[in-house]
Amino acid sequence: MPSQPRWLLHPTAKQLTLGGDARLIVDPESGLNRYGCSPMPRDEAFSFASSTATSISRHGYEAACRLHDCLFQDETERIAEDRLHDVTSHLASTLTRTLQIDTRKPGVLLSASGTDSQMHATAIVACSERSPLVSVVCGSDETGSGTPYSVTGRHFDGVTAVGHIVEKGTRIQGFPEIQYLGVPFRDDRGRNKSPEELDQEVRQAVAHSVHRGYVVLLHLMDQSKLGCMAPSLNLVDELRQRFGDAVQVIVDACQLRLDMEDLATHLDRNHIVLITGSKFFTGPPFSGASLYPSSMVERWSRTNHRLPSGLSNYLDRCTLPDWLARATPPLPAPADIGMRLRWTAALEEMSRYFAIPRSERIRLLDDFGLRIKRILDEYPELQPIQSPHQRSAINNNGQGPELSSRPTLIPFRIAAPGHDTLPPEQAGALYQLLNQELTQHSMGRHMPHDLSSRACHIGQPVPLGNGLGAAMRISIGARIIAGCRDPETSIVDSGFLKVEEEKLRTVCSKIQFLARAITRSI
Repeated sequence: MPSQPRWLLHPTAKQLTLGGDARLIVDPESGLNRYGCSPMPRDEAFSFASSTATSISRHGYEAACRLHDCLFQDETERIAEDRLHDVTSHLASTLTRTLQIDTRKPGVLLSASGTDSQMHATAIVACSERSPLVSVVCGSDETGSGTPYSVTGRHFDGVTAVGHIVEKGTRIQGFPEIQYLGVPFRDDRGRNKSPEELDQEVRQAVAHSVHRGYVVLLHLMDQSKLGCMAPSLNLVDELRQRFGDAVQVIVDACQLRLDMEDLATHLDRNHIVLITGSKFFTGPPFSGASLYPSSMVERWSRTNHRLPSGLSNYLDRCTLPDWLARATPPLPAPADIGMRLRWTAALEEMSRYFAIPRSERIRLLDDFGLRIKRILDEYPELQPIQSPHQRSAINNNGQGPELSSRPTLIPFRIAAPGHDTLPPEQAGALYQLLNQELTQHSMGRHMPHDLSSRACHIGQPVPLGNGLGAAMRISIGARIIAGCRDPETSIVDSGFLKVEEEKLRTVCSKIQFLARAITRSI
């Protein structure tokens, strides 16, 4: 009797932690990974953390289990690999249909994370260019910590998506030398640049690079860790008109807080778009994808370009779409099905969200946005952060009426006696304590039981620099909106938002209690 492939034998919860990098490793004591998430449903935690990551939901976990059970029926390695390739293709096509961009016929390359997708997009552009390359990253102070590595073709972690041990920061084999230029939202004093200032800085950086003979990989941010966008689409169009193929736009839309109209617009402009299913849509971390305009897919289908050989450290042979098959170095057999299970769970979340009519989704988003504002007003120590680059109905570079035109990511600072705001180190400590049950912890000794007994998960702190402390983040995720729909009757009832509102009030009360305790010790 043939034996089943070893890479199918891990239980579903274990599979969900595989096929990524060290950020997915679960601490045996806490049961959480580096993002504070569990590979099992964590219903007891109050979570508003979709700006960073969210533990898998019960219905997402059940969907992942169904796929795992289906694959587990395959009896041989060859049959299992063929099925896994078909599953990967099906997930990619389901993703484009769900996001309603399938008529654009984009190429899709699924990946372990948004950082992996950044590196994949960089590889696809880099290997077709003979000119020197520079990555110009807009909003560089509000992007992922691995970005300076991934957009220059360097290892961004010590462990790759297929489990290879590598040296972080070293160049991936086969990548050319790629320069890096970051354009931050804030200046050296921590002041937000105006949109006009930032556009001008990007304009000058691109023009200077092109005039020196570089091809520019322009990484457009939509949206950042604090919900910001840069540069403006008007500037992007101007740069493409001036410099043509010397500028390739790669859109960091990994938060996926934009609409189908925006995705279509980017693809129509021949932009590459990076997305994830694990931010707004609250799928489990990691689940990344890069979307390529149809013109690029057609070009790659008939060229003889070769992708960097070092991609064999990041992709298995069941991941590749057909249009890249000729260009790819020999790839290893799959070592797990983690990425496919995580995307299955993410697509379940998307399906639940889009099952609600758009007009109702908009109403619920606005309703809960107002509830967040009212709650933050009750806690004067929690000070919302405003930025001229944040998405809003007034400041909307996008085409869509839903996620593109309203904030769903609300950053705030914590006031601290003797300090303007809680310093980053203390904000990090608060974040860790907030996501724990503290009944046996010294910090919980004088805390009300309803706070000390409850783990509360929000977005990781983002240092603001120049003594300005750190931004904490509360986020509206798809799961909050989808929870308003009864799956049996399809009736949408905003009463569920009242439940989430009370959870958020508990979160804010625990933050306030911890902040006061921590500031007394500073």
